[in-house]
Amino acid sequence: MRPATLEDATLAADLMTAAYPALPEDPILTRYRWEHPRKAWSVGRYIAGIGGRPIAFVEWKRGPRDQDPDRHCELGVWLDRADLDVELLTFLWQCSISMRMASAC
Repeated sequence: MRPATLEDATLAADLMTAAYPALPEDPILTRYRWEHPRKAWSVGRYIAGIGGRPIAFVEWKRGPRDQDPDRHCELGVWLDRADLDVELLTFLWQCSISMRMASAC
């Protein structure tokens, strides 16, 4: 798993669409959202791969205390359906939690 950069927005949109084909993700809107994040929110974005092949997009988001006094965090894992496996999906969810917990926000 590696951090996603702005240049990965199209790849992330493709992976999200591969995970949920009924809800296609627009790469232009994805990039726009990445370029213009919510004010004061912390975000972590990652591309997961197997053998150098991208298979999932993993993301966490957390709002500032004044917007979220209960300090909830939004986690997301979009695993390409072609690679859908319960153990792999569980691993990716665990990674997203670990990466969020390791962040300084």
